Amino acid sequence: MKKSEKILIIVLIVLVLLFLAFRIFQVYGKNFIAKIDAVVMQVRENGLLVMDIEDKSLASVGYTDEGNIGFKEGQEVTIYFDGMVALTYPAQLGEVGKIKITKEKSEVEIPEDVLRYLNSSINKVEATVNKLTKTGISFTLKDPNEYSYEYQNTYTISKKVIKENKVEDVNQEQANKDATNYVSPSYTPKYITVQEDLPKKTEINSETTGKFEKIDEYTTQKTYDWSELYGELGERRI
Repeated sequence: MKKSEKILIIVLIVLVLLFLAFRIFQVYGKNFIAKIDAVVMQVRENGLLVMDIEDKSLASVGYTDEGNIGFKEGQEVTIYFDGMVALTYPAQLGEVGKIKITKEKSEVEIPEDVLRYLNSSINKVEATVNKLTKTGISFTLKDPNEYSYEYQNTYTISKKVIKENKVEDVNQEQANKDATNYVSPSYTPKYITVQEDLPKKTEINSETTGKFEKIDEYTTQKTYDWSELYGELGERRI
């Protein structure tokens, strides 16, 4: 073998090694030092919703430059990312270096709270007011969700109040910064509407003022009497 051929082969080998090292650095380097093994729960337009196999928590993750490489619900994947996690729910993983499909069909058991999050929507719940008086309310909830939507049976009653919101004139505020030109502040009257909780007559739990009747598999009737808790409401409050 000629010397020039040997040099060419060596150069090619070096280039291949450099390319492999670059790819390894992209995935395992300092920019993508963290990884999680997860189950794909939803395939979305711009990324995935996954469940961390270790702690069973949900997380959103954006696609890499490769985009959707054939992701499907129920697959197991390994996600390499920069370690940054936004503390929302679901959590939001930071910059992603690679998402690798490791198993086409996961056998990991999905906990009920995750299934409830995925299969329970307030948008599917229908509420119908049957009766509203000065001392109570009766309404029907129809919930066809696969997992019933979770909501509290407690409540508070508030009223709308219009308040003046005094805002100091900008020019006056600037003048006040100069001690030699200080004058009494002037205000421009502005009004805002706020919600204020009504005062309670007792400290009983509002849930104890309700009665709940199951009509069928999807329907519940709820009746609340707040006369002991709030008394009788005025005409403008109902």
